[in-house]
Amino acid sequence: MILHRTTVMVDTHGRESRDDDVHQFDFAAYDADMHQFISGCIPPHWHDELEVFVLLSGQVEVVTGDISCIVNAGEGCFINGGVLHTFRALSLGECRYHSFVFESSIVAGAPGSIFDTKYMKPFVEKGHSFAHMKRDEGMEPFFEEFDRCFDACAGEGYAYEFAIRDSLTRMILCIAQNMNAPGDSDMPHLAEVRIKDMLGWIDSNLKDEITVSGIAGSANICVRECQRIFSQYVHYRPMEYVQRRRITLAAELLRTTHRQVTDIALECGFSSVSYFIKQFKNIVGCTPTGYRKKGGDSEK
Repeated sequence: MILHRTTVMVDTHGRESRDDDVHQFDFAAYDADMHQFISGCIPPHWHDELEVFVLLSGQVEVVTGDISCIVNAGEGCFINGGVLHTFRALSLGECRYHSFVFESSIVAGAPGSIFDTKYMKPFVEKGHSFAHMKRDEGMEPFFEEFDRCFDACAGEGYAYEFAIRDSLTRMILCIAQNMNAPGDSDMPHLAEVRIKDMLGWIDSNLKDEITVSGIAGSANICVRECQRIFSQYVHYRPMEYVQRRRITLAAELLRTTHRQVTDIALECGFSSVSYFIKQFKNIVGCTPTGYRKKGGDSEK
């Protein structure tokens, strides 16, 4: 089944929370437009699963750690498990993409198997955090298998899971054999732990008053270090990120519930409804009521 989403929800550790049933086959396929997300941006998040992404139209910026990569239509990227990453639409027109998020064990098989120890463990533990794939750099087989995988998922024919596993395996091997592809990102472990702690703490406290000192305290660092880490790895000032997370949560509540705008404003940490409406319009491009009437489509 192909999933369509307009937001990414995270848990108290900043890890992406997925509501799809993945107990037996931890694989999710997405078909979406970057502009369906607030401000055309999928905010900083991470997940234990691997991700492969192909942009069908437009141009996007992919940020992993302190590395920024421009991905054009027809190109793709790989994001390793546990890597904090952000997507931003750069073109005003359609920025449609397909992506797969999947557990490495689908390819590795049983722990300790030759597929696990010889191929997947080195790939996940010693390979790139991020890789940018272009069709003119020996990666055409990757894109062919990506399309086969998407078609198998969309059709859901008999034993389609085997077809998906086969294509994922071929994609991983193609990436591994072209590991000199540009775009690797190695965020220092301590900085990674701290930013994940702070992002998780923010999401756990969006209803309450949040200060930069409070954010810094959640990672046991000073305010100046907090501001430096946000600038280098999140590319937003701390309170600017908080404001966007609150607006994102409000947009999700507007789209999925019938609650009053006043209640949603309070739920998302805004003490003033007028200020909430002003900030919502500034970030989303329309008022909360207008956003709800349009079915949750952002104008920015």
